[in-house]
Amino acid sequence: MKPITSATCCAIVLLALEVVHAVPGTYARGFTAEAERELTHAMQQQRETAVLLGHSAMVFSVAFSPDGKRLASASWDKSVRLWDAESGQPIGKPMLGHTEAVRSVAFSPDGKRLASASEDKSVRLWDVESGSPIGAPLAGHTDAVWSVAFSPDGKRLVSASCD
Repeated sequence: MKPITSATCCAIVLLALEVVHAVPGTYARGFTAEAERELTHAMQQQRETAVLLGHSAMVFSVAFSPDGKRLASASWDKSVRLWDAESGQPIGKPMLGHTEAVRSVAFSPDGKRLASASEDKSVRLWDVESGSPIGAPLAGHTDAVWSVAFSPDGKRLVSASCD
């Protein structure tokens, strides 16, 4: 098996996407045992379906939108990007505002908002349609923020940090 390098990180995103699309109903039912077997097999074969080009440094986190039509990515280059999940093409311009590496992204359950967590000790909310920030950065952590997630109802946001 080839080692995974920063040059192949984005390819794995669409590799997983291809496998999930290959298993009918996966989005509706969740990740199935069949999808897991297919993904494992594809990773062993190192099938590269496409490379997402747009970040200038390694990608730390990716997330599917709830409808499966978009991907979001978080990068060392301090940006967040949106991608068309079918074509792999970027959507709009990079979302800029963090001053350090972005470590995590998460879509709200309705798919209208995106949260990002950064080493700059903040969490930001973004409007998915416009790519614009929603309000000021959410502050309060005293160290890098590594992960972010919405509650199932979308009314709460949780973040994890080194502090």
